[in-house]
Amino acid sequence: MCIPYGALVAAGGLVGKLVGWGQPATVMLVVGGLQLALSYLSLSVWRKARSAAPYTLAEAGLAGWLAYYAARAVQQGVASTAMGCLLGLSAAMALLLLYNLAAGGNPPRRGTHAAAPAPAAAPAS
Repeated sequence: MCIPYGALVAAGGLVGKLVGWGQPATVMLVVGGLQLALSYLSLSVWRKARSAAPYTLAEAGLAGWLAYYAARAVQQGVASTAMGCLLGLSAAMALLLLYNLAAGGNPPRRGTHAAAPAPAAAPAS
């Protein structure tokens, strides 16, 4: 669920390293990599028709922590435009993941439930 988010955060961290942001870039790179790893593990567990809730909870925690980190960086005036974008993106991702958990998690894979019968064609009048 977090593969695009994790890739975007990691790519932002890599660009930040090249530009010379220092610690915020390192944090983004590490958290983005962790998000990607957790997403991969979550997807592999989901494919086996098991609950991925622990991975989703860990992803939500990481996204929430990164939103907090970005909020602190914005307050200190560190690359406020980039950190503001990271704050919004991370907060939205954390809320989406928490909603996903509250709604019961990801749906089961297709094919794990019996297929619904096709609707009968209505008779022509």
